[in-house]
Amino acid sequence: MKNEIRRLIKEEIARVKRCEELTEMVWERWGGKEDGVPLFTLCTYVPMSTQKEVGDREEVFREIVLDIKDGFEDDEDYMQSYRAVLLTLAKQILETWGETAQELTVIPIPASSRERTSQRWKNLLEDLTTITSMENGYGALMPTEDRIPRHWRHGRIPPKPFKVDKSLVEGRMVILLDDLVNSGKTMSQAAEQVEENGGHIVACFTIGRTPES
Repeated sequence: MKNEIRRLIKEEIARVKRCEELTEMVWERWGGKEDGVPLFTLCTYVPMSTQKEVGDREEVFREIVLDIKDGFEDDEDYMQSYRAVLLTLAKQILETWGETAQELTVIPIPASSRERTSQRWKNLLEDLTTITSMENGYGALMPTEDRIPRHWRHGRIPPKPFKVDKSLVEGRMVILLDDLVNSGKTMSQAAEQVEENGGHIVACFTIGRTPES
């Protein structure tokens, strides 16, 4: 069954035309916390604010990150980015944990508001957990208040604590999923709140990371 799922994922990835090199896209382990929790990322994200010239591949990665952040489902480019992230993420999880993935709960780090959190993560988690048999932890973390998205403003906004639904966290083996890591403070804060409420972080995934992260 697992091999059949992988075959279907590979075939679907090959049909995504936005990036000819998509079949070579992999989630790479690029670091770990002191306690050994692995951190995986799909691509390096170079912010447009840096005014740095990037190649075609880096531009595709940039667009994928921004598509997922904004979550406009009626946009064709978004749907291609969505499939790229979903299928490569599912493949990585199945290759890393295999059948034991069903013992894990995936929890997304919230966006700037409940509405944007839903746009960004709700469908993605439903599809991801269907493929991998993981538990869906959508809603375990939610923003304490609505605010302007960080990438829509100049400068940085300090991360704020999240509301935690302990029933979706306590006793769970958790994979944290984020769209973009800059300093890593938001990811660390989310991990702390999960563990404070009885969860155990086994891995963290971020679609993009900035070069300085």
